[in-house]
Amino acid sequence: MNIFTLLLFLLLIYQFIKFDLKKIYKYLLMETIFFKLFCDIGLSIDLNFISFRPYEILLYLLYIISIYIIITKTKLSKKQMIILLVLIALIILNNILLILNPLNYKTVCLPYLWYDYFINNIGVSPSFNRYVVIYDGYFILFFLTLFAIFNYFTKKEIKEMFKKFIDISFKILLVIILAEVVIKLIYGETIFYQIRDSLFGVGADTSSILERGNLITIYGLCTEPSSLALSLFYLSLGILVSDKNLINILKKYCVIFIIGFFTGSMLFYLLFVLLLFALLCRHIRHIIELYNKYKNIFLSIFIILSLCIVVFLISNTGHYYIMRLVNIVNILLEGKMDFNSETVRIYSSIEMIKIFFMRPLFGAGLGTTYGFSSLFSLLSNFGLIGIIVYTMGIKISLVNVNIKKIYYILLVLLVSFMVHGSINTFVFPQAIYIVMLILYANEPEVYADDKEVCYE
Repeated sequence: MNIFTLLLFLLLIYQFIKFDLKKIYKYLLMETIFFKLFCDIGLSIDLNFISFRPYEILLYLLYIISIYIIITKTKLSKKQMIILLVLIALIILNNILLILNPLNYKTVCLPYLWYDYFINNIGVSPSFNRYVVIYDGYFILFFLTLFAIFNYFTKKEIKEMFKKFIDISFKILLVIILAEVVIKLIYGETIFYQIRDSLFGVGADTSSILERGNLITIYGLCTEPSSLALSLFYLSLGILVSDKNLINILKKYCVIFIIGFFTGSMLFYLLFVLLLFALLCRHIRHIIELYNKYKNIFLSIFIILSLCIVVFLISNTGHYYIMRLVNIVNILLEGKMDFNSETVRIYSSIEMIKIFFMRPLFGAGLGTTYGFSSLFSLLSNFGLIGIIVYTMGIKISLVNVNIKKIYYILLVLLVSFMVHGSINTFVFPQAIYIVMLILYANEPEVYADDKEVCYE
């Protein structure tokens, strides 16, 4: 057991002794989401037959308390019960089809990953195995947990919880990143990873030093730079919907862009474009007002940014990113198949789409095919009917949400689901965060000065 795990257990013991059930559940929920987004490294428990990351310990505790709350504190509504029963029936049917009529197509299926496919030429057809059972359980437990949260807490309490989570997470993230940069600059990258691994343990996919041109690559406490980039994206959306001060949002976005730049992740730049689109949709009128009020400042910023972009493009790091863009073009136009990040993401997405069209209604089976696109992975695993049931389960928790009002949030999330993640995105703690984000985004916009937004 590593140092961090010991501290985590002490924290949990303190919370269970000190607080009542509602506070325990509240803190456990926030901690589970935070650890998944910003502390997804190492192993807390590593035995011969089983291993757990820090967030998994919290997540399984959250599952247990959620079931306890449903049994003793609050009952499922009729709609929730129907969704749950339909989901279970669909999973059973999905498994029967997988056993009796499996898809005869070799691709990447758990437990194998894309490294095995490209390097070791391992491709297998979807089949019923323990991973199918595990993901069946994940989907059922996700909805039980979601229903418990929305039944046990009022929407006001959930929104307050979300706001507090965003504020605390941003501050803790700054401390983590600052500590990483200082240690790397003073002692070097190798020392940083030695310290990190001694504190948190080393998991099977814990990353070590990764070259990004001549950039000091920032990981935070995530397994790789793209994981941190994705977490920054989720945090930024949370800031956008929860902060009422436009200037504060712009300041925090500048900080997040700097952090994201030093992740060295191509994914971050695409996600940041989506963030800017969401920002414009939410605050376009007030941004125009700011521009008209501070034209000279905006012009100066534009000139400085343009010069920075030119300098960046002619630097070694800029050359590194240009070569990655060229690689993406080669993959799309020429079918280039070298093993690298771009190839895996693009090719795995195409594979998931192919499998979906082979089994459009029910998919190949939950927990079978594995790709690096959340949406296409869910389609290939669960099919159209599965997505409809999943969406209905989310919708009944978000009563009276005005879809037209938050179209830009949903659109940005949808595009992001196409270019990152896996099926895990829809069942692990980030899925609960996304539902809370959508709930908060629907908050009535009655703010400070002109009853819409404060930007001073």
